[in-house]
Amino acid sequence: MKKDKKKGHHEELKREVIKLAAELMYFGGVKEYLTAKRMAAKQLGINIFPSNTEIRDVVDQLAEFHEPN
Repeated sequence: MKKDKKKGHHEELKREVIKLAAELMYFGGVKEYLTAKRMAAKQLGINIFPSNTEIRDVVDQLAEFHEPN
């Protein structure tokens, strides 16, 4: 049970990094995934680095929301 709670917390933190990295790329003009991940993790004070695909998916969602066809 304790392990599941820890994993859930890690996943929550990872989602925060994904969200912030995607926002940095979409709104902040950051071009490189690695730069966005590092900036997001540093701002959040954690050391979690999601995949580029996870970030790209959220960037795509932001674009769909802010640039409807």
